Amino acid sequence: TANAVINQNVRITSLAELSLAEDLIATGEDDPNVTINGSLVVGTTGASDITDAADVARLNAVLDKIKVVMKTVTVTTDEALTAASLQYIQGSLDINAASGSFSAAKLTTVTEAMEINQGGALLMPLLNSVAGNILIQTAGVTVTSVDFSGLTEGAARTAADELALPNATSVKISGVLPLTVNCPLATTFESKSTTAQTTTTITVDGSELFSLGSASFSGQVTITAKGAVTLAGVTTAKVLGITSDAGVDLGGLTALTDSA
Repeated sequence: TANAVINQNVRITSLAELSLAEDLIATGEDDPNVTINGSLVVGTTGASDITDAADVARLNAVLDKIKVVMKTVTVTTDEALTAASLQYIQGSLDINAASGSFSAAKLTTVTEAMEINQGGALLMPLLNSVAGNILIQTAGVTVTSVDFSGLTEGAARTAADELALPNATSVKISGVLPLTVNCPLATTFESKSTTAQTTTTITVDGSELFSLGSASFSGQVTITAKGAVTLAGVTTAKVLGITSDAGVDLGGLTALTDSA
């Protein structure tokens, strides 16, 4: 009988280790989700013999039963893996899936840093807290959309003080924007952070939606967009420069100390 708490590290990088994990974590519909009181390492690349579709399905069945991990999580995969119940990681999360994917749609908390190298849609809208920030590694992958819109602690970056997603058509994030934001194909760009926005230069398409949640710009903010720039919620700005092909709404602005 599987325990609801697994008091050891769990490593699954081979069929032998997968069988051991199945002894620890039962995958029946009525079996409980589990807490791993240790670290989790998952690997299907290189010398791993977890290659057949049936074995990947077994692996996903195990991962889908994991709700909490009390140390670090490392996933290296060229398969489509899921962790459907995973909500909390007491440590860091490292996803290496340049030729695969790892989905954890219910994840809310990572107490340290998160790093992800994965193409396609990076969708974790329920992710609320990543204390060490999110680093999106774009080398060798094409990121088409991002949704980290639920963040109230932490921010997403592709490099130090930069968010560059040249192929993403939808970018939904939170946290103070970095010095440079370059998402030229993002017809939807939304930042829900209400914290005062520091100096940033933003380049987007924005023809479907462009929205910043902050009511105050404490540094120079420069925006270039094809769509309408609607900043009706901004009440104070320091230095502001906007170029738009479709109009600008600054209806709520009451104080502007300078202009670019």
